Amino acid sequence: MKKIDKIILYFLIPFLLFSIFYFSFETNNKTLIIIDKNGQREYSLFQKRILECEGKFGIVKVEIDNGKVRVIESNCKDKLCIKKGWISNIGEYSICLPNEVFIIIKGRGIIDAISE
Repeated sequence: MKKIDKIILYFLIPFLLFSIFYFSFETNNKTLIIIDKNGQREYSLFQKRILECEGKFGIVKVEIDNGKVRVIESNCKDKLCIKKGWISNIGEYSICLPNEVFIIIKGRGIIDAISE
């Protein structure tokens, strides 16, 4: 191993370690966006609460807990939004189409998109 190789390794290893820690903490920078009849609102995913969103046919209850979110109550027919369950990754969404309530997690992380 040449001297220049050692110098490159000494700079490359700390850079890689820093990158790993930086991107692992970056995933905590998530924001919940809810769009309903009243417009668009943003919430922190790390504050436990239950929200009431006004939909086209009534109230849709949304639970936020420990970095994840789910729909817990809706008056829609098929309850697909409730069956979706918890979402927690950036880019994931849950929609109650009959009530026109849209929930998405925004933020900047390692993963650009998730396909289902």
